[in-house]
Amino acid sequence: MNDLTNELCFRPTPLKKCLFGFGLPLEKDIFFNELQSDSPKDFAKWFKKSHYLENMNDNFVWSEYKNNVSKIVKEVMENVKQLGVTVIPNFTLADLKLAKDFDVVTFFGHWLNNEEKVEFADDVHSIDEIISAIPQNTKFMLDLNVCNSVKLLDVIKKRFGSNIIVFGNIEPISLQIFLRIYEYAIQKMSNDNTLNYLDAIASTKLEFIDNF
Repeated sequence: MNDLTNELCFRPTPLKKCLFGFGLPLEKDIFFNELQSDSPKDFAKWFKKSHYLENMNDNFVWSEYKNNVSKIVKEVMENVKQLGVTVIPNFTLADLKLAKDFDVVTFFGHWLNNEEKVEFADDVHSIDEIISAIPQNTKFMLDLNVCNSVKLLDVIKKRFGSNIIVFGNIEPISLQIFLRIYEYAIQKMSNDNTLNYLDAIASTKLEFIDNF
């Protein structure tokens, strides 16, 4: 085990060294724009289809999204922000440069299977673009919450080696559930400043599994 792993994975993680970035739509006008067929963005359209809302008008779809996604995201962001986490609600590719200032970057995006791209707030970006945007010679943990992102995880690991400890979801996970897991993990770290991010996330996930 190298020095980086020892340092980041075992020492306490200060909340001021945690960054939370959300790259999916949160406002009505943005959501409506991304529902359009000519938009390169996919998450809004995916939400409409996956929730069997194809025959509903856009206002109804937004209402469902607002109550089941946007509202929860905003609530979680506000709660963790008050505890010291840096929050970026419209996380763009360029925001990856901020990783050099943090121990942990937690990013929520959307993987486009057919294009092998990731949806950020500004656009959809290829794996090569993402790799180029990550700061060189920096060391941090990247909690990548982009469903079905195994290929992206593998490329990051190969490119940066042990400089970036990257982990994420192999299988799709409910956005709402992970948001709550993240929120509770941050709360644990706030209550116990000896906790590491990895330990806090792992123990919280186990608690959720036990409860379900």
